[in-house]
Amino acid sequence: MEKTILLGTVIKPHGVGGEITIGIERPVSGNLKELKTVFLEIEGKQVPFFVQSLSITGEKTLIIKLEECDKPSDVEKFRKCRVFVPASVIKLPGQPFDTEDLIGFKIVSVKKDISGTVSEVVDNQGNLLLKLAVKGKPDLLIPFHEDLVVSADLKKRIIIMNLPEGLAEINA
Repeated sequence: MEKTILLGTVIKPHGVGGEITIGIERPVSGNLKELKTVFLEIEGKQVPFFVQSLSITGEKTLIIKLEECDKPSDVEKFRKCRVFVPASVIKLPGQPFDTEDLIGFKIVSVKKDISGTVSEVVDNQGNLLLKLAVKGKPDLLIPFHEDLVVSADLKKRIIIMNLPEGLAEINA
């Protein structure tokens, strides 16, 4: 079975259509909207349920509709059950950053001579390279190493880097 992470606990039924209110244990990031399966802990075992719909209603709660749960009485039996999700779906704060998450980030050099958007992450025998789409120019490969990163704004998806001189010419 795939590794799972505790998402939260069933608080109560929501509405009359069989939706469930889940209290989230800790802040999570990732694409919960694409969640297809959850696991409810019933009698000590994680039982899979297919997700029909999901909406995030706040930092600490979400509403989820499971297949075959059509009325509040279908959900009532799950009250206080712990809810687990596949580990691959969400990221917990402090979890290692996945390099594929860099796609779409804007990279700007301190010297302002290089600026572009990451279109691909290339693993060159353990050395990471970022392929930048640069307006009006051919794509550019730049090295990605923590020593070159000056600052990163994950919310705005911008990374400021101190890139070696002549890097643009090497790629030409």
